This record gives sequence, C-alpha cells and structure tokens, in this order.
Amino acid sequence: MATVRLAPVLRATVGGSKQVSAQGSNLAEVLNDLYARFPALKEQIQPEENLSRFIRHSVACHGWWALI
Repeated sequence: MATVRLAPVLRATVGGSKQVSAQGSNLAEVLNDLYARFPALKEQIQPEENLSRFIRHSVACHGWWALI
C-alpha cells in the first residue's frame, strides 16, 4: 500500500483529499491504480502518455509516495 500526497491543484480530482492510498509495488503500478479510480487525474499527471515534468517521486520508509 502506498500513500500519495497530492498538490492542492490536483485535490479536486480525488474529492478534495490531501492524500490517498494506492496499491502497487512500484511507481507505475501505483499510478495505474490511481488512474483506475480517478480517471481525471491521468490527464493532469500523465498527458499524452508522458509524465508531467512537475511530478516528483521519492521512496518513504513505509512504501512509495509521490508529491504531485
């Protein structure tokens, strides 16, 4: 289980949450889980199949998390 922290500009696409949980053992799997649950998020994070240049990711103690 990963915890994904979202920038304020993306929170509306997930119902206003500051962070959401996602399934996956790597960043690609976590993003795919998020896209399945929040389709509008993909347009902002991965337009035209390329990750937005504003995406930063890091490994935390308890699994993957991303500051988006």
